[in-house]
Amino acid sequence: MDIVGCKELAKADFIGSSDPYVIATFLGEEIFRTAVIKDSCDPVWSSERFSFVLPNNLTGAKLVLEVFDSDSVGSGAFLGMVGVNASSLLEAPPPLEIGE
Repeated sequence: MDIVGCKELAKADFIGSSDPYVIATFLGEEIFRTAVIKDSCDPVWSSERFSFVLPNNLTGAKLVLEVFDSDSVGSGAFLGMVGVNASSLLEAPPPLEIGE
């Protein structure tokens, strides 16, 4: 799975921007965390790729991607989320690798 970017995130910092990062969770456990992109409401990640194993029983299983603003003190502000039913991941086309 590749995390590519976000568009039009809320401005969470006093200077009118955000420092977003994404946390991926599956079955209630954190499985990946991106790098923080400083000063952007439209962040783009260039090499944020992760993989995970799908269980045999996908009933109710979701991949959840949550976006937060990084703060130097305390936990970051919630900026948004998307949930994907695990069963739909099996229907996705295989990744295309250029140059292989």
